[in-house]
Amino acid sequence: MKNSRRIFFGVSLLAVGTIAGFFISSRPVDQQKTLVVPGQDRTVLTEVTGKGVHWTRKLNTFATHLEIEDHFSIESSEMRGVKISHSLSTSVGEVSLGGQDIRALLKNLDYRKSPIDFSDPWNPTVYGLSPTGAIGLVAEDDVFRQQVRLFFNPFEKRAGMKTTSLCLAPGKEVVLKWSVYSDHGKTYWDFLNRVRKDWGIEKSVPGAFVWFHPADILGIPLSNLQTELRRQNVGIANMFGGWVDRHAKPEKGKPPFIGFGTAPLLDRFSGFRTEISAAIRKLKAARPGIRVYVYFDAQRDSSPDSLQKYEDSRFLKGDSTPESTDWLGEYSRTWSFYPTLENSYGRALFDVVDLGKKLGADGIYWDEMESLDYSGVRATRGAWDGFSCELDDHQRILGKIGYLNLLSKGAKEAFAERAGAVMANSPPTTRRLGLRQDLHMVEGQHRSDYSTYAHLTTPLAFIGSEDDWNRILAPLDHGLLPLSVRLGYRTSFLAKIYPITPVELYSGAVLGRDKIVARRSGHYGWKTACESVHVIQYDSEGEEIDFTGTMERRVGSCLVNVELGRNGAIILERIPSAAGVRGEKPLFYDPVFL
Repeated sequence: MKNSRRIFFGVSLLAVGTIAGFFISSRPVDQQKTLVVPGQDRTVLTEVTGKGVHWTRKLNTFATHLEIEDHFSIESSEMRGVKISHSLSTSVGEVSLGGQDIRALLKNLDYRKSPIDFSDPWNPTVYGLSPTGAIGLVAEDDVFRQQVRLFFNPFEKRAGMKTTSLCLAPGKEVVLKWSVYSDHGKTYWDFLNRVRKDWGIEKSVPGAFVWFHPADILGIPLSNLQTELRRQNVGIANMFGGWVDRHAKPEKGKPPFIGFGTAPLLDRFSGFRTEISAAIRKLKAARPGIRVYVYFDAQRDSSPDSLQKYEDSRFLKGDSTPESTDWLGEYSRTWSFYPTLENSYGRALFDVVDLGKKLGADGIYWDEMESLDYSGVRATRGAWDGFSCELDDHQRILGKIGYLNLLSKGAKEAFAERAGAVMANSPPTTRRLGLRQDLHMVEGQHRSDYSTYAHLTTPLAFIGSEDDWNRILAPLDHGLLPLSVRLGYRTSFLAKIYPITPVELYSGAVLGRDKIVARRSGHYGWKTACESVHVIQYDSEGEEIDFTGTMERRVGSCLVNVELGRNGAIILERIPSAAGVRGEKPLFYDPVFL
């Protein structure tokens, strides 16, 4: 795997204090600094390798963490490459990389995640526990998040995060920002919830979901549609994609045409656009207040002339040829592109964003927003993002590259602003997109280890259309909520989870501002009267049953003692009239867990 060579660490050269706003200079070449973690005898070692690199550090102390700003520049007339790592001493049983226990990574080693070295801008965290306390690291700024690689060195017993693709241009300073968390609980989940709070990740999910094809909606009698949408408590309806007109006849010898990127604007989709608009009107008539989002994808285009029309925006493979897929012959060929505010593809996509509003939609369902899969962040040799290069083992620059999420950052922010509301498939990897109130999800039906990518956004998992109780519950094991995909589920669970404003995530439970969803036993509740807490319990088949636990008033709070059997689940809801101030969080006491 590229950039997976062994990392060696030397002796610390400089101990660094923790004075807020204080700059500390260091030696200009092959430098190291040891950061003493506040309140512990543990340290975080930073190693910088690169010729002619000037490095200063600014420390900002907050109540919950220490924020580090590393400033880099070069004393040279030529561009230089630099590699940087931040690591802590730990062992296999004490460390999580990107939210995944290193033991699970070792057990499930495959091409996506080497336990030694992998890309993870979606959850750029490292957590290590020892007898003297816990330490959590998190990459903060957009550049570091795109370049970051999380690693565990089994020989040195060190875990950390690094970049092996930073390059510095003469006269230009780069600031990489990261943070250290110390002693926040005893688990990765405690660390995660602190980061979520500090990042302001608290977004409301207004209702349950459904994905639709326009023809299916138009084929359902209005009264039946009203009943099913109400029964499932649907708040958001997302159009399936890419765009496929079921009424269009494929050309002889060719697969059906599928629309991505700017293809929805083609004349061939005029009838389908009319059908989409009619389906949107019907959904809104059947369920007043529902939000309907039209399918949008900004990383692919299937227009017949797209390679020529958007030549400046093509995504090139390692051999400098355009990337494409033919969907194993199921649909027409689709080419890969990346949008910017300046290139032809980015400018053309604004018309596609506007199309949703013209059809009557409330926003866009943005597929593949920040990834195609999670094997790693995507980069191209066809453009430079201003910060990134391929480097050899001696930090020599082999060529400039552009991480797509950096190249497209401005365009994506503009698309989202233009759309007004977004439901995205894939978590955000840049700060401004993450601060928006948009909803994000992962496709949990493919691989359970995708779940951790949603820990720093709305914790939502697409689960596929099967009406299987075990599959519905599975995302909760990873701190996520399942999304209803179709209408007609046997269980009421998917309807009654929402609306919810997730606050804290745990293995087996999601704690919301006024709703708690769990599949594990424990004590849950709020600072409120027990008369204000409503409980819905489910058995191992997903059927509602009488509550088998107890409620008790304790220290001004109502604690619900939940005892669940195998494959049981529970939903607790605090009625709106009992809601406290926004700063009040739900309670979770689990002696076994904590």
